Amino acid sequence: MDLLLETKSQIAAYLDGSLSPSELQVWLGEVSPSAAENAPAARFIGDVWRLLSEYGYGHRDESSLRKELKRLIDPARPISPGRVK
Repeated sequence: MDLLLETKSQIAAYLDGSLSPSELQVWLGEVSPSAAENAPAARFIGDVWRLLSEYGYGHRDESSLRKELKRLIDPARPISPGRVK
């Protein structure tokens, strides 16, 4: 399994409404141990964990979480407020 690609796929599932933030967090918890052997995936998953933690502690609202996760999976495409779900 390509952990980086699978993580991006799970984020896309959250962005399209198929997963809740807590479901995404549970999934990350299950795959995080295998990221230790893959530095790019580990950094990426760390960024996702940080965003989910900020959301969970109330330092970020869901709109901001969605915007930042969208940026993570497609950094080359700018995000306008109308494109964020």
